[in-house]
Amino acid sequence: MQGNNLRFLNGPAAYMRQTAIECYNVKSADYGPAIESCGVERASTTCDRTIELDLVPVPKAAYVTLKILGSIGTYAGTRRKGRPIVGGWMPYTGQIGRGDPERFGHINADLVSEGCPYIFTVGLTGCNIVAVRKRTGLHFYHEPTQDSWGGMPDYDGDFICRVGPKYGDRIYGGYGLMMRNGPGWNILVQSHQGTAVADFETYAVA
Repeated sequence: MQGNNLRFLNGPAAYMRQTAIECYNVKSADYGPAIESCGVERASTTCDRTIELDLVPVPKAAYVTLKILGSIGTYAGTRRKGRPIVGGWMPYTGQIGRGDPERFGHINADLVSEGCPYIFTVGLTGCNIVAVRKRTGLHFYHEPTQDSWGGMPDYDGDFICRVGPKYGDRIYGGYGLMMRNGPGWNILVQSHQGTAVADFETYAVA
């Protein structure tokens, strides 16, 4: 919307260095209906649908909101001009404690269509993205905030990395997405200071 989708598609890393993205943080109640519009139950831990998304400017602000539009074809049925962003989706299942990681929102990247270069998730406000290589493929997890845990979750497979915004003084959250890099994936993470991008990092995932 208003050229943000095109600027993102022309260079996701360059876009994320300059423009802060929030996604179902401010109006988190919108997330349930949005994910259901893709034919996925809001309590689902994983999503195997390719969906359409839109980067929407926030009035009188310097950041944008990433919104789920729905299944493929939804964008064309609106009055929006331009093109949607098409990607996979890793759900967020909430602050469920240190239980079984399979209860966290997750996705098997090896099952994501080759024509789908991105995997999106909700904003990171204490959460991290975890990558684990399992027998069934490369799995990403939206790992909830760890403050109240007695230890780290026990992921079944070869643990690769845990990444997120550079939480610290004045940095309370950010946004991260997964993007194809040839046969592998990169995790792109921005850290927010207020509504601005304070830091940006790219992590390679084999």
